[in-house]
Order: sequence, then C-alpha cells, then structure tokens
Amino acid sequence: MKAGTLALVVRDAEYRKYLVCFLLLGTTTSSAVPLLSLFLSSHLHADNRTVGLFAVSTVAGAVVSLSTGWLSDRVASRTKLLRRSMVWLAAGWVLLSFTGRIWEAFAINMVFFSVLGTVSAQFFASLAETLDEKNSTARATITATIRGGYALGYVVGPLVGTAVSSAYGLRTAFVLSAGLYLCCAALSLTLTDARRTVPAKPKASLRSLPAAGLSVLLFVAGTALVLSGDGLKSVYLPLYVTGDLGGSLVTFGSLLSVSAVCEVVVMPLVGALSDRFGIHRIVTAGIAVGVVDFAILALSGQMWNLYVVQVVHVIVLSVTLGLGPTFLQQFSTLGTGTATSVFFAGQSLSRIVAGATGALGVGVLGLPGIFWVPAAFFLVVTVGLVLGGGGRGAEPVEPGDAEDMASSRASS
Repeated sequence: MKAGTLALVVRDAEYRKYLVCFLLLGTTTSSAVPLLSLFLSSHLHADNRTVGLFAVSTVAGAVVSLSTGWLSDRVASRTKLLRRSMVWLAAGWVLLSFTGRIWEAFAINMVFFSVLGTVSAQFFASLAETLDEKNSTARATITATIRGGYALGYVVGPLVGTAVSSAYGLRTAFVLSAGLYLCCAALSLTLTDARRTVPAKPKASLRSLPAAGLSVLLFVAGTALVLSGDGLKSVYLPLYVTGDLGGSLVTFGSLLSVSAVCEVVVMPLVGALSDRFGIHRIVTAGIAVGVVDFAILALSGQMWNLYVVQVVHVIVLSVTLGLGPTFLQQFSTLGTGTATSVFFAGQSLSRIVAGATGALGVGVLGLPGIFWVPAAFFLVVTVGLVLGGGGRGAEPVEPGDAEDMASSRASS
C-alpha cells in the first residue's frame, strides 16, 4: 500500500467523502445481509434447499442494475438515483422485519432488494467520474483504497448486527439496517456530481451491449461464476458455522470481521500492484487463489479452518469487488454508469447461480462439500483469463492514457 495514496485520499475533500460513504455502506450492508439465511431458517422454517432458492429470487436485480446504469448515464445527477435506491432498500428491511411467511420474504427480496447492485454500481460510477474529472493517474490504487472503507465497515457491521440480533432478535437487526441505509442516503447529500455540460450519451446502450464485444459478455459470465462463491458463502456459511460446527452468532460475526480487517490492508496493496503491473495480471493471480480458497473451505471440518479461509479470501475479494468495476471501465467502450452496472449485474446474476447451485447441489454434496462447485468455477475462469491474455485493461495506465480516457468519457 502506498502511503502517499492514502494521504491523498485523506487530504482530498471529495475522496474523503467517498471513503466515509463506503465505510458507512459497508457497515450497513454487513449488519443484516449475512443474517438473512439464519432468519429464513429459524424464523420462517425454510430448509437448506429453500434458502438456496431465495437467492434465485434476486433475478430482477440484474435487469434493475442494467436499467438504472443506463438511466444514470443519461441524467444530470447520479447521486439522486443513489439516494432513492437507499431509501427503497430501507423500506424493504423494515417490511422484512414484520414478515411471518416465506412467500412474503421472497416478494420483498425481488421487489426491494433488487436495487442492492444499483447502490454499489452508482457509488463506483460516481467515484469513477470524479477520478476522470481530476485526471487521476492511479485509478486502481485510489479506487481500491476508498473501497477499503467498505471493508472497514465489514469489521464493524457483522459485530454490531450479530450483537443486536443476539440481544434483541434478528428482526431488530433488520430495523437497524433500515436506519443505517437512511443515514447513508443523508450522507450522500455531501457528494458532488462530476461536472457534465449535458447529460451523458455513451456510445453503447442497453440494446447495443452485445455489440460492445464478446469480451464484455464473457466478463459478465465470469463475474457471475466467481462471485457465486460469495453468494454460496453468504447463504450457507452461517448455517454451517452455527449448525454443523456449533458456533454462535458472535463467532460467525468475528469470521466476517477478521476477513474485513485484512481487506483494509490488502485492498489498497492490490490496487497499487495493478497500477504497477497491470490489472489483467493481478486479477488472474487473484482468481487462481480462489481455487485454493474454496478447496480449503470444502475440506474444512474445524472452526480454525474457516479463519484461514477468510484470510485467504481477502485476496479474492480484492481482485473481484475491488478491481472488477475498474477493469471493465478501462477495456470497454460502455459509459461509466453502464459499465459499472454491467459488473454489478454480473454480481446479481451470481446470486442466481449461487441459489440454483445450492438448491440443486446441497442435498447431494452437503456442507461443506457444496463449496467444491465454486472452486471449479474459479478454475474455469482462471483458465479463461490465462488463455484470454490482455486487453485494454491489461497494461498499467500511463498518465497520458488517463487523460485520454477522461476526455473520451467526457465527450461520449
């Protein structure tokens, strides 16, 4: 991690605002989302297969993410869409806290939680435009450093969420999450949209996504495969920890926090390495680590094994969620909002892949055997990246390249 980059983020008022926003967003998301499968199992009496199908019900998320990304590139203010999405999420968490039937939870997941990807996408897109406006020559490093604030939020969120749910119940934890989303929406009022002389008109639209290149479509498919591992973990890891291994909610929260503590350090370091050696090389190496990561999880049988998995998984998170949006923005001709939303649409699709995998495979492979499936997915994507070689995002970004990219986005 470059100390100068961290100092730049702290000194720059706009970067500092994004850092705080990502911190609060990470705290908000991690305080409740990891508890969903436990709520379905303990309060709504869903079995493992039904819990897996719950993830499939996020199918609307991919469509919503792409649609809002396309819209955000054509409106004057991206942050207004961001705030409205967070208020919508807050309403969903409040409703979930009162539900008593499994079909109600599925409906809330489809209608309200489908904008989870939109919130992340618009934060990243807004940050990308700010970097363009400042002609930054260290995009990946700065993005990963600010994204580290989200990781720091994951240190606080799981501990707060599991503590509140242990003391007052899961429904109270969901109400807390709703309040935190409203705080995020209020904090986003401090963000300034990057200057636009007219609403952006990017070269590629939703209808022309296939024409943007086979590489973009393959990128979405690869994103869906690798992030399905996180989807499976979010659904089945809490059940594995509290059921098969006999751990408590607090123990599960500590697992997430350990990983997040490491992310704070590793995320900016991975960003700096990608600026130095090229995003393609670093992403390929990180995805290869994912094969080992999920293989260890599939073979685990004791709690300490999971702590090892969580530490190793930090590398995977850093190259996927940390560098993924920047990678696509650099090599594609899509507008900033659309490109970022394509990535998070892949993330939404990953939940569907994870849900289908869990529903069909957990009965056969069991826990933790189901995690052999994402290990295989990571192997396939690793081979694809090695055979695919470079691209626009493969080489380090030089100062002149950054200026060209900024002017290209401004004129698109």
